[in-house]
Amino acid sequence: MVPSTLDAGSPALVLEGVSIRYGAAAPVAVENVSFSCTRGERLSIVGHSGCGKSTVLKAIGGFHDGLKIDGSLTLHGHPITRPDPIRYVVWQDAEGQMLPWLTVAENVAYPLIYIYKRTKKEVMPEVQEALKKVKLSAFADRYPHELSGGQRQRVSIARALLMPCEVLLMDEPFSALDALTRSDLQDEFLDLFAQSEACLVWITHDLKEAAKIGHRVLVLDSHPGRVKRIVDTTSRQTHEVEKELDALIKEEKDHV
Repeated sequence: MVPSTLDAGSPALVLEGVSIRYGAAAPVAVENVSFSCTRGERLSIVGHSGCGKSTVLKAIGGFHDGLKIDGSLTLHGHPITRPDPIRYVVWQDAEGQMLPWLTVAENVAYPLIYIYKRTKKEVMPEVQEALKKVKLSAFADRYPHELSGGQRQRVSIARALLMPCEVLLMDEPFSALDALTRSDLQDEFLDLFAQSEACLVWITHDLKEAAKIGHRVLVLDSHPGRVKRIVDTTSRQTHEVEKELDALIKEEKDHV
């Protein structure tokens, strides 16, 4: 991932008073959401199903078709209005992001070749190094249907490692995996991205995962989604943060 042009600590991604509807006449799905994400920061977002987590991610990704958005979404001070590879998304369905007729190595190389117009010869050494980092070197010539769910997620991470992105958006990437595989991938992800200067926005239902991944955790209320609290995780134990998040989520449920 390429370094950001911003100074450390400078807000890169900024949302101010963002409200979102699925159509001009539809009810408000997300209301008056404001937060920022600085260079190299990891931000988790949690909340009940339907609170607007994925809606916020779509808006940041620039997938605005069908959305009525009020407020300001900017990256480096420039409005976000459409998809752009510098805001790269890893979706929950890793298999759906892979082309079945391409090998693992070819799938990882695909965006570099077809978006950034680099040659296959040029990118393949980088692809092999990324696959080595995610422990898939032996699977470079396999096809998607020959991989397990955890291996497909590792392909997505390998591709993300090579993308010159400023914002990495993760939409519940490990939710379909068993608990052991999910925990292993969380650890591997944190190791691989420890030196990344991209902003990370991580959507999850798993409170332990949110506490483990994020430097901060944004908790959304439901119907419409509003920022309930932003919890700082730095210098705190994961189980302590998880307990606070659980209390915040249950507090909302008790008032429904």
